[in-house]
Amino acid sequence: MTTELITRACGHAQPWEHREGPYAREALAKWRARKCPECSRIAVAELEARQRAERPAGKGKVKKGAEVKALPLDASLSLARQPDGSWAGRLCAGGVAVEGAMSGLMGLVQKLARKWLRERGSRLSGKVVE
Repeated sequence: MTTELITRACGHAQPWEHREGPYAREALAKWRARKCPECSRIAVAELEARQRAERPAGKGKVKKGAEVKALPLDASLSLARQPDGSWAGRLCAGGVAVEGAMSGLMGLVQKLARKWLRERGSRLSGKVVE
């Protein structure tokens, strides 16, 4: 096998090992038509960021367990440990603030996110026990 630098669809040159066989040309054509791995990662990250920015935060139906992911990018959370060992927290996002207290830290974050989403008019799917 010989190695040669071949230009990918994104314009970057990468090494290609020439193969023997009936599908060698098709494999090379397919490889040339694709972006290099780094450019693909960048393109996917940009697409996901654009989709997150276009998604209206706090609207629609949110699955149980995905409440925190549904919060907008400007969300801020402050947590404080209480003398009795429980946790108190405040979540602010999009001009809406909610407060709550709970014994478990991660449960409190989920609880505040659910409370914020309900304030914004979202419906939660799945069995949610408060």
